[in-house]
Amino acid sequence: MTLTWGGGNARSHYIVAHGEHPSGTLSTQNVSAAANKTVTITGLTNNTTYRFRVRERGHSGHTNSAWTSFVTATPSAASTPIWSATLTVKDLGSSNRGCDNAATGSKCSSTSVLTDDDFTLSGTTWEITSITGSSSALEIGFSQNVRTALDSYSFCVGTTALAFSSADHSVGNGFATFTTTAAGWSTGDTPSLSIGTSCAQQTSSTNADLSALTVGSSTSSTGTFTNFSIGTFGASTTTYTASVANDQTHVKLTPTVDDTGKATVGVRKGTSGNFDSVTSGQASSAIALDVGSNTLVVRVTAEDTTTTKDYTVTVTRQSAQAAPTGLTVTPGDAQLRVSWTAPSGSFTGYQLDITSAAMGTVANNAAASGSNPATAWITVATPANTSTSYTIDSNVATLTNGRLYRVRLRTTTPNSAWAFSSGTPRAQMVSTPTVTLSASPNPVTEGSSVTVTARLSAAASSQVVIPVTITDNTAEPADHGTLTSITIASGATTGTGT
Repeated sequence: MTLTWGGGNARSHYIVAHGEHPSGTLSTQNVSAAANKTVTITGLTNNTTYRFRVRERGHSGHTNSAWTSFVTATPSAASTPIWSATLTVKDLGSSNRGCDNAATGSKCSSTSVLTDDDFTLSGTTWEITSITGSSSALEIGFSQNVRTALDSYSFCVGTTALAFSSADHSVGNGFATFTTTAAGWSTGDTPSLSIGTSCAQQTSSTNADLSALTVGSSTSSTGTFTNFSIGTFGASTTTYTASVANDQTHVKLTPTVDDTGKATVGVRKGTSGNFDSVTSGQASSAIALDVGSNTLVVRVTAEDTTTTKDYTVTVTRQSAQAAPTGLTVTPGDAQLRVSWTAPSGSFTGYQLDITSAAMGTVANNAAASGSNPATAWITVATPANTSTSYTIDSNVATLTNGRLYRVRLRTTTPNSAWAFSSGTPRAQMVSTPTVTLSASPNPVTEGSSVTVTARLSAAASSQVVIPVTITDNTAEPADHGTLTSITIASGATTGTGT
């Protein structure tokens, strides 16, 4: 509350007393002559009525003067004016200065003269057509009938309040004239003017804090964005870091200002350039991520439009995971043996898929689904990251001999590009071994025995009995025995008989 008074002289010092009205304890404070008969009393409670009084302080042996009578006043929070503008004062002639729509080059309707010349009250637009000031009076011209319509408001010259309820309207219903010295302007002056219920200068907020900040990522600019951790948020913590997988190509930031309805916020990628405005509490537009480090800046601008605060989020998008190499498929009977060389990098495992569908029906990069390899890619195994081979057999999928299967393999978490190969399972060919016979000794001496050897071209998987038939030919019947077969044991290639 600012208190002013008259009387005394330039060398007078004063004592000011104040307390709650009507009987609160009075506090006093000394005011020096340098204060020019004015003091601002702080620490008061809005909407509480206080009483004030002043007396001149005695000096050089003189006693203090008597107290003035009490005056009362009630402090209140600064109110928002219904109109405010800055006037660049023009010379209107006849010792009058201000602006007037009837004066060329000094029109109130020109923003270079009066920064705003209209306002809306109860749905009606009011235009200010003239502001004429002199050393003793101020006259305001309006486009509407000002009588009683603005009686609950004051015209403010800075912090000086001129109540419309006390204005003179003798010039006309559209004019309000005040007796005041507040408009003793010089040409070029730039007084602040307003209309409101209070002429206290409203202080704009300097709060440029965020109360919350979240970041979400997606695999595309139009995909579903899922929030990820940037660490614990705090209004006083202005730098954050995070890392996302290579397949996360875009992010959105959701900043929430602490000074709701007053502070504004914008985001940008990089350390220079314009900020894109964002509605507090809502997600920004999608921001594309480069591979590697991305600097994202959130700037909060306080209500005073000059106080700003930057929050920086550095998001690192990981490099693409290398794919497996040397993918080889070795066919077997109703099975395929797959082998590969592991790539560098850190990943959790592999995804192994097969399909027998033609490429024109199922594309190389089509998603795996179901369990029928004839109609889609199916995932048959998820080997560990330490694996370099896998056999696809009836334990994981039923393969048909003679049918071509495409095979693909990639790393998982993160996913790499696919490596491709193909193979056709087939039954093993089984050949029939041949048998040869030999006799020893040959020729044979009369009366000696002959050993007959049967020899297979390949070892038998089980015992084989070779039938033998002996005919007389040139020998006499009594010269040969009754050998009828030779047995070859399992795994052996020869057997004998005599």
